[in-house]
Amino acid sequence: MCFHETQYSIIIQGVDRYSDRLLAEYLIAETASQDPKVGGPIHLSEITPENGYRELSGSEVETIHQSNSELNARLRDFFLKGGKA
Repeated sequence: MCFHETQYSIIIQGVDRYSDRLLAEYLIAETASQDPKVGGPIHLSEITPENGYRELSGSEVETIHQSNSELNARLRDFFLKGGKA
């Protein structure tokens, strides 16, 4: 994995913007689930050369959260079944 810093953000080479959003939401949600001082609605934004700064809508964040929840469930099942899908 290779990191590149641009004037807009740090980009992980080989990771697309959607995956960046998934990771950001996951990290915030996981922190909130473990730390009682963290919580409330998750707000995400992005900065791109094409559009500049943009806050993601609540429905976009909810879609990302749902996707993360589905991936977590699949991963949990994988480990509980001993690596069998």
